This record gives sequence, structure tokens and C-alpha cells, in this order.
Amino acid sequence: MARRITRSIRGLFAAGTLALAFSIAACVGSDATLVDKEHDASVVGADGAIAHDPDTASGDGGSKPTPNADADSIPDSGEDAEAAPAPDFTIAMNPPSITTTLGTVSHYTITLTSAGFSGPVSLVASGLPTGWTATFTPDIPTLDANKTVTVDVKVDVPIPVSGFNATLQVTAKAASLEHSASSLLNVASKYVLTIANGAGGGNHGFPTNLRIKVGTTLVVRNEDTTAHQMHYSAPFAHQSAPMGQGEEYAQTATATATSVETYCHSHGPAGSSINLAIDP
Repeated sequence: MARRITRSIRGLFAAGTLALAFSIAACVGSDATLVDKEHDASVVGADGAIAHDPDTASGDGGSKPTPNADADSIPDSGEDAEAAPAPDFTIAMNPPSITTTLGTVSHYTITLTSAGFSGPVSLVASGLPTGWTATFTPDIPTLDANKTVTVDVKVDVPIPVSGFNATLQVTAKAASLEHSASSLLNVASKYVLTIANGAGGGNHGFPTNLRIKVGTTLVVRNEDTTAHQMHYSAPFAHQSAPMGQGEEYAQTATATATSVETYCHSHGPAGSSINLAIDP
């Protein structure tokens, strides 16, 4: 068997480093050629087909592993993935404060907003003085997931009490969840009686019985086009002159009294008389 071997050595210098390139042509029989040039190797058969691809050859003749170009795109096992937040809800209360007087009704709005939570929510009011009441409508609201529901809070302020500055707090509870919101309720020690327009000499719209506490200011406001003048006995002072529309007459209770004569002097007791008492 004849064999012809050709070897060429070419020296290349770059930054002081010798690069070698070999070209080997070997004829085995008469039809095989082997070429190894700058680490490229090919075995070409007589039909021109590549029998050994240099791109898959390692330096020692073994197979060369193919790098995984998509390694960074492999899905995480989930250990580092952020956990979804647990279902919850928030509560808000408006307005932030109300200023009123004795014997009035005040309204607040509670807004419940779901953050994935659904179900009934119980509401409890606290911070009000004894005898004051707060009612909810609806009393037990139900939240749908990612929805909002509003609740009306009605606060009834009784008359025979002293003024008070309260922080009304509403606590919402559902399962293991609990959130609170609060607003101010400022109540002056004042009770207002209003003579409505059109009353004239008829019914003045006064309550039949009225109890207030010492320190309370009783105000009679005339909204009628007809003039009115209030009659009182001690400890209140009789009004000296009739009051026109938009005017008012105020007296502050300085002592206790089981009965205080109270009626419209201009039109007589009929339709305007009040059984007024003053408590300590």
C-alpha cells in the first residue's frame, strides 16, 4: 500500500506567542485525504462527504459537548418564586371628623375594599360615651373578591349629656383578619330648637318633654317669617324682644331645675309649651 504524507509548518507570531498550523494530507489507498489545519480536522471520502466534522471534535479526539445556550431560560424550580399574597381587605372611614350638637344624628361612610378576600365582615364601634349608639347599614356586609362595599354608620347623640370629643373607631373582622379605621366626633354642649318657616301662631314643632344637663346651652332659632319671643322661668331669662327670621335666642343652664316654664310668649303656650328639666 502506497502512502504519501505532506506536512507543512507555518509559524505565526502574535504578542510573542507562536501559533502553529499543520496541514497534513495523507493518502490511504488512493481515495482518502486527511486535513488538520489550525485544529480543524476533516476526513473526506472519495464521494466528497465529510466523515468527521471538526466542530464536534475535542482536542483529544473525544466528542465535544454542545454548550446550552438556553441555560438561563430554564424555568426556576419555584423555590425563589415570589409567593402570592394571602387574601385580605382594607378599611377606610369618612369624613375624618364631624362637629355637631346634642340630640343630633351624624353619618359616616365605611369603605371596605377586597384584596382577594371574599366573605362576611363583622363591624364593631368603640370610643363613644355611654348612652351613645352607632348602627351599621348593612349590619354585616359581604365582600366579593377584589370588590368594594360601603357601609353607613349612624351615630345618635342623646340630649341629656354633656358635650364630648370622641374618637369613633370601627373595627372590621373576618376570619383571622382584623382592620380598624377611625374618625373624630366633636359634640358641643348645645341643643338647638328650630321654629320652622310657616309655624306662625300654630304648632312650633317643639318636643313635649326635654331634659338637658347643667352647662348645656339651649338655643331657639327662628326660621319663620313670623316673629317669635321666648318665655322662660328661672334659671333661664325671659327674652326681652321678639326675634325675626334667621335670629336666635340662647340660654345656658347654670343650675338644676325640675321644671322650667318654656313656651313662645308671642303665641302662648298652646302649640309651643315644653316640659323642660335641667339635670346635674
